[in-house]
Amino acid sequence: MIAVSPVGVLALFQMDRDLFEHHLPRELEPKQIRLPEFEIDQETEARWTRTGLAICGRLEQFLETLTPPRLDETPIVRWKAALLKLKTIWPEHDGHRVKPRFSLTWISPDLDCEPKRASSSARPSEAKQTRVHTLDSFRVKFEPMRATDEADFSYVKTDDGYEGELTFGLRSLLEASSADTLAEAVNTLYEHVIHETAHLGFPGTSTDEQGGGTEGAVKYLSHPGEMRAYAKEYAFKYRREFPGEPFDLGKMRTIISTNDERNYLVRFADSQVQATYHSIADLSDVHAKVVDLTRRFVEHFDRLS
Repeated sequence: MIAVSPVGVLALFQMDRDLFEHHLPRELEPKQIRLPEFEIDQETEARWTRTGLAICGRLEQFLETLTPPRLDETPIVRWKAALLKLKTIWPEHDGHRVKPRFSLTWISPDLDCEPKRASSSARPSEAKQTRVHTLDSFRVKFEPMRATDEADFSYVKTDDGYEGELTFGLRSLLEASSADTLAEAVNTLYEHVIHETAHLGFPGTSTDEQGGGTEGAVKYLSHPGEMRAYAKEYAFKYRREFPGEPFDLGKMRTIISTNDERNYLVRFADSQVQATYHSIADLSDVHAKVVDLTRRFVEHFDRLS
């Protein structure tokens, strides 16, 4: 099954920024909701998390070598140069000239590989590796472009005898025109990695699989696998922005940057939006569960740190 999470997914719930900033729904009181349909054992959860952090850790070494493109440098030329750097930093791959598949051979419970938040003025940090383990059941590959209007994309599939093959689009990285846009693309890629590794043990869906259009979009966001993966992505983002702090929905709302975040964390708490789409999904329930899952995943990342 393929689970797609393009950047800025589902613009159908776009809203005026003034309205967004000044008329936020009242924050729910913190509560623990029984979520048996979302739960897996902690050891398995930790494995998927460490898989995501290991990928991010290796990517961090590669991404620190990137700079905004020259005016005469096309995305394809940039991709070829980037690929050579990536293969050097990540030598565990199948040798394919254009789209190599990389293997995960550095996963370890004590591997310190969580990436720092990228910024336009960040200085390269030293990569830290402790023990090395071989995990041959996963593959990672990258796509330089996609022939659609989507700037980026990511998905996971679990066929061909592998537990997972994760694919990530790098178009935003290759087209970044400044240090700021490059940093933004880097942070988005990290969040995509966390989202997709959450799907390794908990499959998601896509808008097309749910019938497309507005109804398909609502069903996509209401799918347990997507709710769970987005919540883990948000927790990862929150933990980097507010290290060591307990989850707070108000603070989370201050760092919202994508349509899916606005939908889950703001729009789905609005009674008018809930009434509009009540025949498709209980958006009040979706909102409450995503908020609670995000809180739980913040605590999960804290336990692993």
